Order: sequence, then structure tokens, then C-alpha cells
Amino acid sequence: MASIPDTTPDLSTQRHERLMSLWLRWRLAAIARGELAEDRGFARHIGLSAAQWSQHKAGKPLGDRIARRIEAACAVPSGWLDATADEADAWTGVSGAMLELLSPDRARAAMLEAFGPGSSLVMPQVEHSTPAGFPSPAADFETNRVDLVEQMGLNQPSTFIARVRGLSMIGKGIDDGDLLVVNRLIEPRHGHTVVAVIDNELTCKTLYKRGSVVKLQAANPDFPDIVPKDGQSLTVWGVVTSVIKRLVV
Repeated sequence: MASIPDTTPDLSTQRHERLMSLWLRWRLAAIARGELAEDRGFARHIGLSAAQWSQHKAGKPLGDRIARRIEAACAVPSGWLDATADEADAWTGVSGAMLELLSPDRARAAMLEAFGPGSSLVMPQVEHSTPAGFPSPAADFETNRVDLVEQMGLNQPSTFIARVRGLSMIGKGIDDGDLLVVNRLIEPRHGHTVVAVIDNELTCKTLYKRGSVVKLQAANPDFPDIVPKDGQSLTVWGVVTSVIKRLVV
């Protein structure tokens, strides 16, 4: 008799997406510490063999027992893998503009959703010859194709997409749910909007760097700046180059 899986299709998909979020978070923390961020290292971290992790990374459903073991290893509350994004944020006590790093497939899907129905990541760039005002229906148009993935550098291994969770950067026009394009090759400077790792969590803030003073500034008076304390780890991980948002239509 065939065994009955202990996860429904919807729950399996949600667990896999949140598992990949834990994997990416672990990688960021390892990179920030100057360590190797390899699959086998994460497998050891969550108590699985390299083969088991490879299967679950590829989409094999997580059972309840393994899900709870992974949550404990990654220091998130029991049930975190099964929670919605809002529930998980409430459980972890996250405040400010925290981030969810998206895998390449999820990043493309999120961008297409933001651009609206019928959108594509390769779009026409239209130039018309009308010097001012609105072009007439009979105007001559010159059409070229623009690859948004290439234009934003998303085809480069140094560029990532992250989704904002929080309201601490609304003063810079960065709202909850917006997508950030983050480039790791740009040298962070004073005044840049950056993605930083603070105590193994990702956050988006403005970098303040003057002399020996380094801190992360919020763009919302309801949220305090982040000033590293003794023994606290803060690493600037990348510079935000673009913000993608979906307007209510």
C-alpha cells in the first residue's frame, strides 16, 4: 500500500518556499562571516545528509518531523515553515524594513506580477518623431526591444531581488511589499540605500558612515536607527539600485 504524504500540495509548496528563504538567509550570514556558503554546510546545519537536503531543495515535500527539526536548527518558532509571511513576521518580532530574499524563479514571477497583466521582461521601447505634445495615431514609431533582466543587471550573479517586509523606509518611497534590486559589487558609501545583515537578519536602511561612526538610518520617524552594540555583527551586504512597486489600479 502506498504511503500517504503528511503534507497537502499547498502546504508543501509553502514549506518549500520558506525553506528556501531559510537557506538563503543562512548563506547570507555565512558569507557575512567570511565562511563558505555551500549546500553541504547547510545540510549539516539542519541535521540532514547532503543527499536529503538536495532532494528537499529540489522540491521533495517536507514531513512534519523534518520541518520541526529544521525550524529548531534555524532558530525560528515551531510552525514557522507553515505560517504566512505576516504570521511569521509577528512571531519573530521583526520591525522595520526587513527583507525576504527571492530565488531567481520567484524573483521573475514577482516582477511580472508587479508589472501587471500581459507583462513581459522583454518589452518594446518605442520612440516617436512628434517633437511635442501627444503623437497622432499615424505617427511614425521606431521600436526596439528592451530586456529588463539585462537592463537591471539581473542576469549577473552579483545581483539579487528582495521583497520588503515593513515600513521603516517609506520616507524614501520604499513600501511594504516592494521589490528591491540589490547589487553586491557596488562599494557602499555614505547615503546609499543598502541591504545589511544585522544579527543574521536582513534589513534595508540608509547607510550613515562618517569617520568611525557607522549606523543604519531608517526613513520613518517611528523606527529608530540601528547602531551596532559591542559584540553585535553588522555587515553591509549590497547596495539597492532599483525599486519595483505595483500601484493600485
